[in-house]
Amino acid sequence: MGFYEFKRQLIYKAKQHGKSILSVGRFFPSSKMCSNCGELNQNLTLAMREWRCSCNTLHHRDINAAINILKHADKELVAT
Repeated sequence: MGFYEFKRQLIYKAKQHGKSILSVGRFFPSSKMCSNCGELNQNLTLAMREWRCSCNTLHHRDINAAINILKHADKELVAT
């Protein structure tokens, strides 16, 4: 199944069960943004799995992205 069909089904099932789906834009810097201070690491490459921000926070790329996406979703839910 293609991603479009997966997303369509996910939205359909969520509505069926009274839930909502939020998504971030394609270029949202979830991995590059420090989840502690918000600074962007423009030099982050795909090969870098961990990086340290100038605020001295050590980030694992995927965990940091998940935290940033969750924070973004929280902001979206408060705004609606």
